[in-house]
Amino acid sequence: TIGHVAHGKSTVVKAISGVHTVRFKNELERNITIKLGYANAKIYKLDDSSCPRPECYRSCGSSTPDEFPSDIPGTKGNFKLVRHVSFVDCPGHDILMATMLNGAAVMDAALLLIAGNESCPQPQTSEHLAAIEIMKLKHILILQNKIDLVKESQAKEQYEQILAFVQVIRSFDVNKPGCEVDDLKGGVAGGSILKGVLKVGQEIEVRPGIVSKDSEGKLMCKPIFSKIVSLFAEHNDLQYAVPGGLI
Repeated sequence: TIGHVAHGKSTVVKAISGVHTVRFKNELERNITIKLGYANAKIYKLDDSSCPRPECYRSCGSSTPDEFPSDIPGTKGNFKLVRHVSFVDCPGHDILMATMLNGAAVMDAALLLIAGNESCPQPQTSEHLAAIEIMKLKHILILQNKIDLVKESQAKEQYEQILAFVQVIRSFDVNKPGCEVDDLKGGVAGGSILKGVLKVGQEIEVRPGIVSKDSEGKLMCKPIFSKIVSLFAEHNDLQYAVPGGLI
């Protein structure tokens, strides 16, 4: 779980797993997560088709049996284990960013919490999401939390803020508003090289490229062919780039 300080990360983990990850004295006194917290949970689904979602799902602690009878009125059958999940509860405070990165390094997915009673994005919301983007974490779930503290109209307004924020964090435009036509630049790809060497003037192929669907609904991938016209490490102009560091 990642996100800004006091947006409810530890509370959500406790609600799902039953484990209170804030355990140390200094954490309890200040009511913030300082060290990484860990919790396990089991996710169950009721094998009664008459029970709709999300009522047919339930989360319990890791010591719960893999199957148990339903206690929902009007239903029958058993709750059966469908997934066993582990949570790494990361701190949200800005001075604990290194701790958050250590926790994110072992994740298969990230649950980003955004409190509904504050504007989006908050500082650590941006930093945490940018960090896991750099770490190539593919599965990111965004949970709009604390919506019981605001009106429905405010929750919907913040939902639109979240959508706009996620689109911005995933892409950026190097062309500033009002640029002259002759000053327009092409696309910029940022990241870190894992293997091989990139050189100025090199022809490159980006895969999967542009993903679309044909008339039959099948996915089609169209590779992007381009040419490297410049390489930069911050403001330093490079002729070639090797693994290590951001370019």
